[in-house]
Amino acid sequence: MRIYDFLHFLKQIFFPEWAKSVYTQEDSKPQKSHKPHKITLGSHSARLTFLLKRIKSHKSVGTFVSLLIHLFLFIVLSLIFVPIQLEDGIFNIIAMQGELLGETTDKDKNNNPEVEIQPPSDLPDSNEPEKTESPENVIEQETESAADIKEPVKPTDDSSDFPAELPSDNAPPQPAIDPRLIKLSQNRSGFQAGGDLSSRSKESRGRLFANDVAGQKGEAAIEAALEWLASHQNRRKGDQQEGGWSFDFGESCVMCRDSGTHGSKIAATGIAVLAFLGAGYTHEKSPGNKYQKVVEDGLLYLVTRVVDTNENGGALNIGNEGMYSHGIAAIALCEAAAMQKNSRSKLLRKKAQDVLRFIENAQDRVGGGWRYNPGEPGDISVTAWQVMALKSGKLANLHISGPVLYKVNEFLDSVEYNGGRAYNYLPINYALTISDQKRGTGADSVWTCNATGLLLRMYLSWEPGERVLDEGIEVIAKRGALYTANAGSTCNLYYAYYGTLLMHHYGEEYWAKWYGDLRDFLVKTQSKSGHESGSWYFKDNYADKGGRLLNTALGVLILETPYRYLPLYRK
Repeated sequence: MRIYDFLHFLKQIFFPEWAKSVYTQEDSKPQKSHKPHKITLGSHSARLTFLLKRIKSHKSVGTFVSLLIHLFLFIVLSLIFVPIQLEDGIFNIIAMQGELLGETTDKDKNNNPEVEIQPPSDLPDSNEPEKTESPENVIEQETESAADIKEPVKPTDDSSDFPAELPSDNAPPQPAIDPRLIKLSQNRSGFQAGGDLSSRSKESRGRLFANDVAGQKGEAAIEAALEWLASHQNRRKGDQQEGGWSFDFGESCVMCRDSGTHGSKIAATGIAVLAFLGAGYTHEKSPGNKYQKVVEDGLLYLVTRVVDTNENGGALNIGNEGMYSHGIAAIALCEAAAMQKNSRSKLLRKKAQDVLRFIENAQDRVGGGWRYNPGEPGDISVTAWQVMALKSGKLANLHISGPVLYKVNEFLDSVEYNGGRAYNYLPINYALTISDQKRGTGADSVWTCNATGLLLRMYLSWEPGERVLDEGIEVIAKRGALYTANAGSTCNLYYAYYGTLLMHHYGEEYWAKWYGDLRDFLVKTQSKSGHESGSWYFKDNYADKGGRLLNTALGVLILETPYRYLPLYRK
């Protein structure tokens, strides 16, 4: 009844015409002890008199008191919960969000004269005529004073442009017994942060092996091998350096044995340049850089042979197995672009970006891998070189396409077996249609594919502690780096190269034994006399094509691993 009276009371206040009709009806009834009221509700005084009458009634007193109490509570609660008005309203809120995102607002620029918006450095000045760079000045641009040169922006751990997770509608259900068994390739994208190039310097190399005799022997082996590579750089008539290298080094040397048969100078030059970059020798002049001209000529050879394909990017896929060559050379260009500090070679960065764009456009759009020619269904070996090139481009702060990496995960899904612990050379459905075996041919091809697949999974964010990854690596670690199935050969450096990168990024107890055994073996087997001094050659299916040059470059890259890349998952 109390609620009904309260509502009736409000209705009388806000609907006087209704009250008039009701009152008239009530007053028209016979009254026992009161005279009929002679009041009309048309005037304010009459309406007030009517309300006072209702308030004095026994039914309305409690209602009126309740109204006052509720009104008081309403005012108190309003004072508590109504927010304080910001100075600039909604625009102030937007400005605060900009600060949290690291953006500069107009208000900041007005209050802080030091905050300026700088135009992109790569845009040409509209008031200056376009300049054409000569090949001789491609790598090292105009000299600037040390005060004017800014340090390059280093890649950050959270600089990925890709979403953290992929749609997982088709992901398998989560096992209740062990969450690490979940197949993670379907809901991850982008590269694992880390693995940068910051420890490649003479100083860091010296500190790393300061009290390590075996490590110092490994460093001596690297320097001897680099000297051999420099002496086998191709030359033109008149002893003028051409800049590139050849697996068939008949052009540069007639005294060394075991020349390769692969005809790609692009691949030979790329793998040789990578060996120098891995030890910190770049195209820039600096104290102690005795191979500056060697590296500069090698990079010049590559950038001047990038073929512009317009919308598809810059191509270096010359020869029958072109994407092999392209991927290796692309890694060299990207690492050089990431390592330059003193010079500002815009052309080097442009060519590196162009060759990455070609890799993205050459991907098999259905299967997600790469093979010899653009668009072909992929194999795991060619795919690995392209992924490592994209990873190097990421370290150089170049643009990498997110959908390309999504498709790489799909390719790895198509070649994996044993739950992701091992990997085929080709997707099984495609392997059945061609002459290639699904797990590849040649010595140790099965083990090479397994090490390569697990390494790519780590690049694409599989982490130590996940059971599938742990068990796959454990099998390879127990097998070791030096075992070979090919009679007459003592080591397969192609398998050892991928296995060494895998163990380096994984760490744990496997890394020390793997690298120690392999380092000691390479120091022991390196040529020590004659014109072959400093080089390696191991006969197997892969080395026969690349010959002594490929073996020597891979040997250097393996020995450089402790400082060539920082580990992905550990300090």
